[in-house]
Amino acid sequence: MVRNLIVSAAFLAIAVSQCPSDFTQFNNKCYKVFNYNSLTWAQADGSCQDYGGHLASIHDNATDNFLIDYARQVGVRTAAWIGVRNRGSGPSWSDSTALDFKNFAPAQDDPPICYAFSAVAFYYPGQWIPQSCDALMAYICQADFSPSVAASTVNPFTCGQPNYYGNNGTIQSPGYPQVFHKVDCTWQISVFNNYANIEFPPIKALAYWYLEIYAGNTRDTLLYTTTSFSPFNTTLKLSSNNPQMMIRIMTEDNDDVNPFEIHYSGTDSPLYINPTPPSMIKSRANRLH
Repeated sequence: MVRNLIVSAAFLAIAVSQCPSDFTQFNNKCYKVFNYNSLTWAQADGSCQDYGGHLASIHDNATDNFLIDYARQVGVRTAAWIGVRNRGSGPSWSDSTALDFKNFAPAQDDPPICYAFSAVAFYYPGQWIPQSCDALMAYICQADFSPSVAASTVNPFTCGQPNYYGNNGTIQSPGYPQVFHKVDCTWQISVFNNYANIEFPPIKALAYWYLEIYAGNTRDTLLYTTTSFSPFNTTLKLSSNNPQMMIRIMTEDNDDVNPFEIHYSGTDSPLYINPTPPSMIKSRANRLH
């Protein structure tokens, strides 16, 4: 009875965590690096406002470290605008938040000056370097990460965010920590070191389910696949041969699948030896294609 009440309520309203399209969540903020459209500082901040945000403001060392890894991951080789500038009365953030964390490079120019986030390994990496505000550069936008409530009369179990970045994290099953059913979810992992690794606990379910795991962010290199007809009974441990991994799980029935958490990590060398050849359970696989 309790479970039925929970599910019935979920059909009426679903809490949906929102970032703008193609943004990446970190510490309750959403970020996107625009690396292929060079703009002046003012143009870049205006572009970020179109997404409901501003150029990134950095308030702790963890965010600073995340942004340098993220910027390099998407191909920034020099620097990208962030939201701090000095118009003559001292540095301030374009989103009007407090300047409570500082990582300015030692070399400073006279105002008016704007600042870019250095991604160069040999030139103040991760620090904020002064640039002419009219210089054309890549830029980093930041927007708020906010839960909203969306009415729904369909399956309440959503897959959550599709993309995960960083060297240590967790992917939760749809509707976690509740049971779920009837989903088709794909999650892509991008780590900052050379190899992506996952630890996937056994799937406990009454429903039929199908699992595919690939090295990379396409379906070209299959690492593992199986179904509920041949489940893994201990934690599944796999390593990709590159910094990306893609996981797809599909459940067909209205019967319950128990909640789970997948742990992923990035390392300089692979943690696990994969099955050779990969498990290839064909039964009912054509339903996915």
